[in-house]
Amino acid sequence: MDNQYSYYQNLYNMFGGYNPLLDNKVKKLRRLGFVIGCGMISFTLMQYVFVFILKFLGLESLYNSDALFQTGISAIAPLLYVLLPFVFVYLLYDREDKNSVDIFELPKNKELFVYSAFAGLLICSIGDRATSFISAFFSMTGVDFESPDSLDPTTVPGYFLQIIAYAVIPPLVEEFAMRGVVMQPLRKFGDRFAIVASAVLFAILHGNMVQIPFAFVAGLALGYFAIVTNSIWTSVVIHSLNNLSAVIISIYYTNHSESDMLFYYAIEGAILVVGLIAFILFAKMKPGKLQKDSEEMSGSLRYSTFFCTPSIVISILICLMTSLSFTKVKSGIGMMVTVFSVALIAFLLIKGSLNAKKDTRITRSGMYTFSIVATVIAAFFIMYFVMIMSVASR
Repeated sequence: MDNQYSYYQNLYNMFGGYNPLLDNKVKKLRRLGFVIGCGMISFTLMQYVFVFILKFLGLESLYNSDALFQTGISAIAPLLYVLLPFVFVYLLYDREDKNSVDIFELPKNKELFVYSAFAGLLICSIGDRATSFISAFFSMTGVDFESPDSLDPTTVPGYFLQIIAYAVIPPLVEEFAMRGVVMQPLRKFGDRFAIVASAVLFAILHGNMVQIPFAFVAGLALGYFAIVTNSIWTSVVIHSLNNLSAVIISIYYTNHSESDMLFYYAIEGAILVVGLIAFILFAKMKPGKLQKDSEEMSGSLRYSTFFCTPSIVISILICLMTSLSFTKVKSGIGMMVTVFSVALIAFLLIKGSLNAKKDTRITRSGMYTFSIVATVIAAFFIMYFVMIMSVASR
């Protein structure tokens, strides 16, 4: 089949013009991008629904003042605004894409699984350090990143609930969504593409710059180790271990002075040492290589086709606006850096949309014109908002 495809691919390339084989491939990716993007938008909308439910039931003030209640709600919330939207996405898939999501068997190679878990945890820790570096760099320019406020429990039941809310439920739900529903159907377009695409969407899911860089790096590790072990449970365990270490550190500093850094360094040092050993042993096992897309479809066309569908563009723009709501611009240089960052994202989206439109080998789609218009309007609005926000904060 691959040889037959290559023969016709070369024939179409030789004479130029419309290529029905490539066009069919692009249409499948275009549809996947649109459906997954709808899931991302639904994720945002469901958060507003969740807030409305709290207000309607008169529980908003209790949520903002009671740490135990807030943590309990945080445990339930992902089931509503992460699980439901991506179950909906799964139901919209055709039979082939639904079947590809089924990687819930336990890893067959237990040693590879253990090494992958701790090597993945190390990469997540590196992502956390990278995020700190990025935050420090932007802070020097007068741009400070913040994250949503949360209350820390101070009782044993609260600590237990905190572990459930952050180290059990989110890893299960988010890995089903990102490494299952999103990544697996994309693997037919190449494993590397599937890993990067799911990592980008995983980062967007977090919606603030304190978490986005970390989530992207972690998403790369989670996707890679899920594929090489052929089980989503590997990424669930890595995700859970990473969140558990953060919760343990949080619980410790709820009861101890933040100036006592010994415990933090002990946890991070243990992750570093064990992770390095696990990574070396993992590499010695020579895990299987990532599969390449057997059909001729350039990387730029893949990323443009997928990321520039209107639903994903809208979800990216929503993430950008949400991130800016957790950002303080305190100087003229900070304003320039922020405006430049927004302009760069807009440029990449517009360039990608044009790339998805101009290829003469495939059927052109009007959806990318919509993406361009939406990006231009949103970019100008966001840059105006940044300038107003910068003036108001000085």
